[in-house]
Amino acid sequence: MKNLINRYFMSFSASSTARVRTYVEQALGDLRYRQRWLALTAKNPVATRTELSLLDSTCHKWLIKNDADWLEFNRPPSKKVAPTWIDSDDEYLQRIVNAINQIRNTPGRPKQITVFSIGKRAGITKPYTRLTSDKLPKTKAFVAANTETFEQWQERKILWAIQQMRERSEILTVNKVRQAACITYKERKFDNFILEHIKNSE
Repeated sequence: MKNLINRYFMSFSASSTARVRTYVEQALGDLRYRQRWLALTAKNPVATRTELSLLDSTCHKWLIKNDADWLEFNRPPSKKVAPTWIDSDDEYLQRIVNAINQIRNTPGRPKQITVFSIGKRAGITKPYTRLTSDKLPKTKAFVAANTETFEQWQERKILWAIQQMRERSEILTVNKVRQAACITYKERKFDNFILEHIKNSE
């Protein structure tokens, strides 16, 4: 076979010979590695894709690089299954609603409502993966509508502080409200918000 190929190459110019040789070597490689892969799958009929790739990594890498479409057609079906939680949108939604209500109604200074705090309260692992997944559209939408930015959380703490101080008949000042709400002096941007709501509560 090799002698026949070499005699065939001699009938071409140097540049043409290089191109033809590359094409022929590619074709021979395809055939050789295809046969090697088919023999591997026949010998290991219940092996997974990963197991087959580990059994003959050289063959698998060559086919991935040079003959990917053929390899995909001649690999066993993927055994990956969708995680069970993606079918639980309604269940997750109810857990999220309950968790957010619990966070909002917990006595004391308000805690920020975040994806993490919701997931922790609802007992959901990997909350950033699950609660923002497009596979849980109802849950994702509800979480997005109810999580708080830092500024929203600070404002909710301020409103809580004003209400608490009013119930105790305390004199309201910007500094006292800031202190009750645990707003640092560096965050002076909230002073106008505090002052506005002090006036509205009178």
